[in-house]
Amino acid sequence: MLFSSKKKNPENIASMVLTHVRDYGENNPRGELFDRQFNGKDFHRNILRSKNAVGQGVQQMMYPNGLSPDGFSTYMPTIMINDGQVDPTKVQDTIAENQVQLYWRNNVERMLKYNIIATRSEVNESLTQICNEAIYKDDKGDICSLQVNEYSEIAEVTKMSLQTIFKRDVLRKICNFKYTAWQYMKKMLTEGRIFLEVVYDEESHEIVGLNLLPGENMIVIVQDNLIIGYRQMLTGTYAHTSKNYIDYSPNQILFLSLDLYGPGGVNDPRSILEPAVKAHNQLNTIEDSVVMYRVLWGSEKMVLKVDVAGQPKPQAEATMKEQAKMFSRQIDYNSATGEITNWGKAIGLSEHFIIPVQGGSSGSSIERLPGGDQLGNIDDLKFFKRNLVNALMVPPGRITALAGDGVNYSNGKIGEVTQAEVAFARLVDRYQTPFEQGLVRLFIMVLNTRQEFSDDIKVEENFDIKFKRSNGFQSYIDADVWTTRLAVFSSMMEFAIKDEAPNNPLSQEYCLRYGLGISDADLTQNRKWREHEQKVLLGEETDVDSGGEGGGGLGGEMAPAPATGAF
Repeated sequence: MLFSSKKKNPENIASMVLTHVRDYGENNPRGELFDRQFNGKDFHRNILRSKNAVGQGVQQMMYPNGLSPDGFSTYMPTIMINDGQVDPTKVQDTIAENQVQLYWRNNVERMLKYNIIATRSEVNESLTQICNEAIYKDDKGDICSLQVNEYSEIAEVTKMSLQTIFKRDVLRKICNFKYTAWQYMKKMLTEGRIFLEVVYDEESHEIVGLNLLPGENMIVIVQDNLIIGYRQMLTGTYAHTSKNYIDYSPNQILFLSLDLYGPGGVNDPRSILEPAVKAHNQLNTIEDSVVMYRVLWGSEKMVLKVDVAGQPKPQAEATMKEQAKMFSRQIDYNSATGEITNWGKAIGLSEHFIIPVQGGSSGSSIERLPGGDQLGNIDDLKFFKRNLVNALMVPPGRITALAGDGVNYSNGKIGEVTQAEVAFARLVDRYQTPFEQGLVRLFIMVLNTRQEFSDDIKVEENFDIKFKRSNGFQSYIDADVWTTRLAVFSSMMEFAIKDEAPNNPLSQEYCLRYGLGISDADLTQNRKWREHEQKVLLGEETDVDSGGEGGGGLGGEMAPAPATGAF
């Protein structure tokens, strides 16, 4: 052996901080409970990943020149810190204080901007469409379900118990998911991330709920590519501690993020509204221009020619001011609310013209000017509205504000499905991913409060979350796919081996695999069900003696399966 493989991995700052039970101060007396209770296998795996990683991860990504726009050094958390002499109880404060200076003020301004954009009708409807697709209740009122990995060595009885805990404790008792999921989804889409405080009761030794925290005040403390804590900035201070922040254990917060970051990494978040910022500002400008143009030029104008012949200049000026005062008004337009004030008089100086003339045969007169041209043309307005909706990647046909714009609503029925609808369905799946990860992590934390399960079960990789799909689109697609598969399967079965045609070239199992597209796992399960149903027909088993997860008769009489072929 040329090289020794027994060299111990050196400790880094993140591992030293995370492996110590930290005192989070009087502002958060429960933080250390989470350090003691919820450091499981996944926690230690993350530490190993951090200790062996070489490069700087995307969460800790910083500005290219090492300086933020404010001029603060983004590398300060790791500069002038000796890994061998670091104090785990103080290093988190050092890192957090630097990152607070960098990002807190910017995040507050950015979240305010996003929430203003989200109030616009087209944006709000787009977000509603996404949330309605992502958070869908089936006939039983379920939004999602727990899937146990088929490769995990977990007994069937245990699986049933785990399913019950997830549905009863996690979804109903802790999350109240039926009523909060839609709100959580919209907030994450608007702000790009959400922070949920896990509420733990030490006396009963169980998680009792979640507390939604304001994302604009949260700082993610990152070191060595690991989240080592969270800091919530407060608008005031606690009187007994004189601190304007609360530190949280990394196990105390469920951090759900779309992983859309700016150049500053995880503390420089972006939401799906970021591409819509420019389109939103442009549309507001165009709308204000259209409103003001129509207010001023929507009706015909009058030219009031006032005869001032023979009057000295001071008297002529006084006459014009008197006439102007008689017909004058000032129109105020509020671009934020769209409100027009001082709208009382029938005519006013802002709309009409008063011109002095020198006597002669004409004298005083009134002439009319036609209103503005192109008052009914709003093609430019439609263009910018479409840009705003396109920035959110929602099919324009789903937005009622674009009705009559040559785009009809599509409910996803076969024959009406567009490429935009297909892309939209995949986009919704992408937005569900943070919730899947968060629910799995919360489920593992619930299992950590129970003693009846082994540590080998309490691992995130054993579980997945599957959200229910809206039947307005996916059901039509699935039905069409299965109709096509069944047609292909029927055609292939004509060439399959049978009692009356033993020399046919195809096997029945080949037809099942490639005609219906059944996977190996589904094919194995189908064999179990088929064998059970044959035994039920022969009287060797009853309906309750299922050989698989489903099993059992379907009611009524069933025709015997073919004697030839292995399905």
